[in-house]
Amino acid sequence: MYIEHLRLPVGTGSVHVERLGRGGPVVLLLHGFGTNATLWRPVARRLADAGYVALAVDLLGHGESDRPLDARYDLPSQADTLERVLAGLRHERAIVVGQDVGGLVALAFAARHPALVERLVLVNPPDPSDLPPAPVRAMQRAASRMALSAVGSQLAATALLAPLLIDASGDPARLPTSTMARYLAPWVGAGGVEQLQLLARTLEQDSVPLSALADVETPTLVVRGTADRSVSPTVASALVEALPAARLVTIDGAGQLVAEDTPDRLSRVLMEPMLAAAVSPDGA
Repeated sequence: MYIEHLRLPVGTGSVHVERLGRGGPVVLLLHGFGTNATLWRPVARRLADAGYVALAVDLLGHGESDRPLDARYDLPSQADTLERVLAGLRHERAIVVGQDVGGLVALAFAARHPALVERLVLVNPPDPSDLPPAPVRAMQRAASRMALSAVGSQLAATALLAPLLIDASGDPARLPTSTMARYLAPWVGAGGVEQLQLLARTLEQDSVPLSALADVETPTLVVRGTADRSVSPTVASALVEALPAARLVTIDGAGQLVAEDTPDRLSRVLMEPMLAAAVSPDGA
């Protein structure tokens, strides 16, 4: 298996990217709130084995990517950062897959840089007109109740984020201690919890009405895990209605973290040419 760990300068700092595979169609994988490129490790390997190039990105301010003091972390700014990532890797076009808030970054990317996006796959995306998503608001309320100065950074990160991650899984047994630790690690240490809260506050200014999505003509799959407790099923349906070239796919038994819960099924969805054709703009 060909794997690279890359750091790409994007103007205000550097972004961490894990690249698996070489020489095939490019799939850009975007995680959601509180997670990182770790989310995609089982899916990325399956894609690479099938001949794709999988790029699992730590969004700026997340994971192993930098947290520049002068950076903007809103959805359009994250989308522009991804344009620099693809340019730095000399990839002209990609299938863009986003989970949770990463799906909204993917939508912003397609709106701002449509020529770079072959198709979109939005995995359990939240309602873009009602941000932050409910689990993030719950975390913010927990943080306001917690005297962060009275607890260590590791305890604070665990107390704020672990409940969100456990609830995001269709089966908490699918999140072993080692995996949970990889999600929590970026937020442990100086400034970690403060950065997590900053990212949550940034989402408060990111809401856009569903009507604004009418200009996103990229062929799109909206993937919903039937065991997702964080987003109402009506959100996926509303997104399909709002996007001109979208189709809904459901995955039974998967929670918010579909890539953790059912990586085989999600990988097949990403590689299924029939699904790609089913959402082509001309309806073929």
